[in-house]
Amino acid sequence: MSVRDFPSRAPCRALRRPRREFGRKPDAPWRIGDSKFEGGNRLGGKLSGWAGLVLLLIISSLLAPAPARAQQEDEAAWALWAQVMDEVAASYYQPITEAALTEAAVDFWLGRSGPAAAKLKPADYGADSAASRKVLKDFVIKASTLPGRRSTAFEMVESALAEVVEKQLKFSHYFVSGDVEAFQKVDKGQVGLTLERAEDGRFLCRPSEGAAAWVAGIRKGDELVSIDGRSVRGMALLRAGTLIRGPVDSSVSVQVRQISGRTLTAELRREVPPRGVISLTQGAGGPMIRIPSFTLDTVKELKPLLQQLPAKSILTLDLRGNPGGDTSAAVETAGLFLPGERPLTIAIRQAKGQDTPLITKQSQIVTLRGVTVLVDGGTASA
Repeated sequence: MSVRDFPSRAPCRALRRPRREFGRKPDAPWRIGDSKFEGGNRLGGKLSGWAGLVLLLIISSLLAPAPARAQQEDEAAWALWAQVMDEVAASYYQPITEAALTEAAVDFWLGRSGPAAAKLKPADYGADSAASRKVLKDFVIKASTLPGRRSTAFEMVESALAEVVEKQLKFSHYFVSGDVEAFQKVDKGQVGLTLERAEDGRFLCRPSEGAAAWVAGIRKGDELVSIDGRSVRGMALLRAGTLIRGPVDSSVSVQVRQISGRTLTAELRREVPPRGVISLTQGAGGPMIRIPSFTLDTVKELKPLLQQLPAKSILTLDLRGNPGGDTSAAVETAGLFLPGERPLTIAIRQAKGQDTPLITKQSQIVTLRGVTVLVDGGTASA
């Protein structure tokens, strides 16, 4: 019995689906023999009766289980929220309750919904994690059924996580599915503009001196308003960074509101950013070493420069504009300056009452009479 010969009409009536799902008329059943279903790809051989039945069951499993898939997506949503909340509880640098984060998520959704959603606001958000998660689950289930609501539970949870993590947890970002991959694939052209999110949600600019953004007149503290005419209000930080980057030698239009209140629109040409290189210069006050950022190559580049310094020098270490970087690189760098037995504990990192020693095995390169460290508002901890 060939595929076309398989008696399809009667057994397949259960596979009918409305137009909105499959693009067919609601009264037109799917049939194994339909040319549209086959797509012109015939097996050409013979199938036994049981093989045809297996094929029918496979098709049924692909077409029928929409409710089951929806339930799986809902379960994935609750699991995602729980995973992030557990990570926050274990790793965030200061205590914060899950109830507070749940309330922030609910307020975010209510702000994006119409007046009808206001009645869904919970009276309280739970005394512990289990209770808070039940509040969240009940709210999302009810909110997803509001008229006009098209977001799935998973989409609601993920969008809220991006908002809550970025606005409620300092120095933290949540990357929505696909954002990291998209950012990694984006072209390398840049304009020398670093963005920071203020507590009120605005994007503040920190341009690199001499880069395109700086030359155009953008200064530290200016507020980014739009990118290529698209408002950045409510946009994720990573998304804004992705839009600013692009092909080398292409242009991007940015609008900023300067500290003075004046609005500046600039057409910035993207270019390959110069690699930050550690440099040693001699000034009136003695030697100065500039470290633009902490990377895996920092120690390797810094060692030969320190070996050039005469003993008992007074060194100026310039970390102005250093955005931080790799924590281990910063710890290893500190080990080059500090005496003591190895391994040496540089610092203690504390999270939720648990201490983690940051240890280096690097040897002290040179004995200095003193070190002066220069920092500014662009200097971040690594």
